[in-house]
Amino acid sequence: MSNVALPLKMPKRVNRKMWLLRWMVRLYVGLEGLAAIVLVSGIAFWLGLCIDWTFEPVRELRMLLWGIALLVAFYVSVRYFFSRAFVRLPDTSLALLVERNFPELKESLVTTVEAADRSRSRPQDNQGRAGSVAAEGNWALLEQTSQEASSAMKDIRLSGIFRLRPLLWKLSLAVVLVGSIVLFAWLQSPVFGFWMDRLQLSETPWPRLVELSVAGFEERGSELVANVARDDDFELRAFASIEDEHTAPESVEIRYRLSDGRRGRHTMTRIGEALPGRDKWQAFEFQFNNVAEDVWFDLVGGDDRIRSLRLQVVERPQIIRTVVECEYPKYMQKPSRSIPFSSRVELPEGAHAVCRVESNKNLTHVTVHEPVAQVDLPVSIHSDNKREFEFDIDVATEDRVLLLTMTSEDDVENREPYRIVLSAVQDLPPEVTVRVRGISSAVTAQARIPFMGSLVDQYGVEEMWYEYQIDQDAPERRFPSQQPQGRLEVLQFDPFDLVEADTG
Repeated sequence: MSNVALPLKMPKRVNRKMWLLRWMVRLYVGLEGLAAIVLVSGIAFWLGLCIDWTFEPVRELRMLLWGIALLVAFYVSVRYFFSRAFVRLPDTSLALLVERNFPELKESLVTTVEAADRSRSRPQDNQGRAGSVAAEGNWALLEQTSQEASSAMKDIRLSGIFRLRPLLWKLSLAVVLVGSIVLFAWLQSPVFGFWMDRLQLSETPWPRLVELSVAGFEERGSELVANVARDDDFELRAFASIEDEHTAPESVEIRYRLSDGRRGRHTMTRIGEALPGRDKWQAFEFQFNNVAEDVWFDLVGGDDRIRSLRLQVVERPQIIRTVVECEYPKYMQKPSRSIPFSSRVELPEGAHAVCRVESNKNLTHVTVHEPVAQVDLPVSIHSDNKREFEFDIDVATEDRVLLLTMTSEDDVENREPYRIVLSAVQDLPPEVTVRVRGISSAVTAQARIPFMGSLVDQYGVEEMWYEYQIDQDAPERRFPSQQPQGRLEVLQFDPFDLVEADTG
């Protein structure tokens, strides 16, 4: 190639070919970029529709997904369209592109284009050198090269430079995607409109042919939770509506996972055969046996799914302390007493008592049932400590059995009612076992009669005395030097002094 800048004008055929190639390159790049944008947008449309219809993600997650889709579309637009469609394409670069694809030009096109570019860029140098012999010779060579390039370009097909098959594939896929969206909007306009509303972050769920519901679960955050006592069975009941044009699925599947990552599936049992017009729903059942840890699961039936269900294992309420505050009958003249017990307690006949119970967890309801009388006793749960409750026990006249059922704040009951037995103990006379020690029935008038034995009473002896009679006189009493003062058993007795009896 010559480095001499001579006044050379690019041949019209070459100039026209360069202009045509420039626009062909821009058209190719533009179509390829638009195809990439359409492909990404179409895939995002259908993929987003599938995800939204299948999982119905919450509003925040949908915003995140739409944001990711927009970022990807923006990146593809910049990377494959805007950064390429408006790039400057000089004639020299285009000439090199042609030369690389058509080596028969033997660099004549590049030489011609470069010479013409220099001629346009430095016209003053061209005029200063035009008269020299060397310049005349170079000009003749350039003119000949230019004519050769012009003649060769006549048979050059610029379309051979481009790889049309990949572009046609991309354009075809883009047309198919656009056509599928247009066809979808035409044939399923209500669904398309609903999808447009969902794209605008509507909270309305997708309409389904199947409408499932479950019983016994409450919403806690993003989950539907049911409490189950540890190692207990849980009967899951699901219902499929057959009203308002809904249909019942052939089966409902449980897809579960455990805390250690294990997963599995179970099919619920179909209960009977519901008939439209007669029934409101078709029932399904399944029993989880011996639930020892939390279970997360989804219910899938037909085109509907209930997600984020959870069985939460909780401990049963248990009694950890029971105390009876016993108020003795007035004639006993005994102060009230707290009697701890486990399952059986004895109360004196005629006593009034309050039973106080403490459990291992907060309670919402307690039932104290008396099966013989078929009545429930009033129960009071302490407001300041919901683990404790109390109930009154009427005047004890006979043995009674009470059954306690406790319901905790997490809606779990004790497995079997706790059994409390109240025994009414009759207040019998003190048991006196006393005899004379070491002497016979004949004694002197100055004798002191010793006694041995025991005096026992189940509620304690408050007072004791000797009762004696001399000849035909009226009976008299003599009190010991010290009274038992409520002792349950007396084993020591003062000797009976006959001298004191005579003088008395």
